[in-house]
Amino acid sequence: MPFGKNEAWLSVDFLPGTVTIIVGEGYESLHTKGEKIMGHVYADITLLNAFEVTAAKRGFIPEGDVKKLTVNAMVDSGAMTLTINENIARQLDLEVQKQQEVVLADGSLRRCDYVGPVAIHFENRYACCNALVLPGADEVLLGVIPLEEMDVIIDPVTQKLAVHPDRPHMSQMKVK
Repeated sequence: MPFGKNEAWLSVDFLPGTVTIIVGEGYESLHTKGEKIMGHVYADITLLNAFEVTAAKRGFIPEGDVKKLTVNAMVDSGAMTLTINENIARQLDLEVQKQQEVVLADGSLRRCDYVGPVAIHFENRYACCNALVLPGADEVLLGVIPLEEMDVIIDPVTQKLAVHPDRPHMSQMKVK
């Protein structure tokens, strides 16, 4: 694939947190073409109890009583949804919706609580989803479903989560 000046291409290796950046002409000082960068992308996101967000909007509870927590999450394009630990689930007072069997990155199976709903805020973007509770997990994983709903991208040059540059004011979802 030919590269133009100041172009970069991102491909995701389906191992959690790994990103391959193929850099075009003009970025040779940062990385060489085809060089694999094994890095992790993190983003500060705010998690809220979505039931309480709705209750506050309807006037049943004061807005200040909505449980929320700002965390530094690993952006994991290999994960399907939001993954949190039991301490975060407890702090947000999230209800267990069901038990879910999950396959971990090492291939092992585990049964986890599926809790929610959780509202997720990143910059001017919002998503609402349930979360898997992985007991003892030391980091929050932000997976593909909320990433797509928020219409955000992993910037291949800065290796940061960013609002989609073509739609800076409102997210866009593909429905068909």
